[in-house]
Amino acid sequence: MIRKLADYLGRHTRLMAVEPIIVLIDVIFELSMPLLMARIVDIGIPARDVAYIARVGLYMVGLALAAMALGIVNMRLANTIGMGFGANLRDALFAKIQQFSFANIDHFSTASLVTRLTNDVNNLQLTLMMSLRVLLRAPMVLVTAFVLAYSIHAGLALVLSLAIPVLVLGVGLIVRTAMRRFSFVQERIDQMNSMLQENLIGQRVVKAFVRADFETDKFQRSNDNLTHAFVHAVSVIVLNIPLMMLVMNGTTLAVLWMGGVMVHAGSLGAGELISFLAYVFLMLNSVMMISMVVSMAARAQASGKRVLEVLDTQVDITDKPARGPAPAVRDGRIEFDGVDFRYQRGGTGENVLSGITFTAEAGEVVAIARAAVADPPVLVLDEATSSIDTRTERLIEKGAGRADGRLYRVCDRAQAVDGEEL
Repeated sequence: MIRKLADYLGRHTRLMAVEPIIVLIDVIFELSMPLLMARIVDIGIPARDVAYIARVGLYMVGLALAAMALGIVNMRLANTIGMGFGANLRDALFAKIQQFSFANIDHFSTASLVTRLTNDVNNLQLTLMMSLRVLLRAPMVLVTAFVLAYSIHAGLALVLSLAIPVLVLGVGLIVRTAMRRFSFVQERIDQMNSMLQENLIGQRVVKAFVRADFETDKFQRSNDNLTHAFVHAVSVIVLNIPLMMLVMNGTTLAVLWMGGVMVHAGSLGAGELISFLAYVFLMLNSVMMISMVVSMAARAQASGKRVLEVLDTQVDITDKPARGPAPAVRDGRIEFDGVDFRYQRGGTGENVLSGITFTAEAGEVVAIARAAVADPPVLVLDEATSSIDTRTERLIEKGAGRADGRLYRVCDRAQAVDGEEL
């Protein structure tokens, strides 16, 4: 899935290659400061060498400013790449939807396509931005800090080698469970968007038949279902923070206890213990940042599958390439004689329209009302003919009406109700 989505980075692929270099330099600068702090504590303070302390302090200030500048550059590049990726993905989705037949659209539903084009793409875009800001940086900090901590004291580093796997295992189980639940959340969003779309399109019908209370209750149930699904998914993700705090505090206590004994015995300097604790916090914080981004990735993965489902869909109706110049049309007359129509894929396989017979002369505009052809017992026209003249409107209603059926009209034009039974 990542390989397919990476194709939509477009011209931002070059910026992606620059990002790791900037992040690596930023990490080196940041992780050098605890070592300099250890020198101040173990060398400068015992010797009361103010000049040495000031010189090393200036180095630390310079490294901090450089790291801050690189961090700003990293944030700007991440935002540029993320927004560009989202724009390219939306363009590709919209272009694909334009090629869809009605059968393809009915397969996904209009509300689901809107959700995939907006909410799902936003999830992927935000996850990419956070990955470039945090996920690219956190593993570098984790590995580099562990190496530096091991170089300070290998015995204390064993505590970290036990704490980090426990944390990774717990986060992995949480994310795996949340991934399935967020897929269900996206489906609930589709359902609510579909209901909202139907209500807005048929608002005149709702008001005409005084169904506002029913529609309100219906939307409330859909909204409650979405809320419960989201709470059910988030209830797993929130376990990340308690797990992180438990492991972090436990590791800190173990390092302080073992390190304090070593400092008292003289096998470890106080500055080295301070540096080691700084690297412990950096490592555990990196794991926490990774867990937060991975939690976002759980929802993004569900969104990615839904987006690729649209992009990988085979269009039912495609235009074949022209073999030559189009022939000149001398007579635009078209005649249908007993024509049937059904969707080739999906549905029940039965005819949607049957026995259609009519003739369209050159220059005429013909529209087929599927609801009228289906011969319904009750037909509701919601301003369906508001863009045509009154005479043509009468002819359409005459053709759509039935002797044993009912025809309801919902309109806001005075001409449309002229002579009607109210």
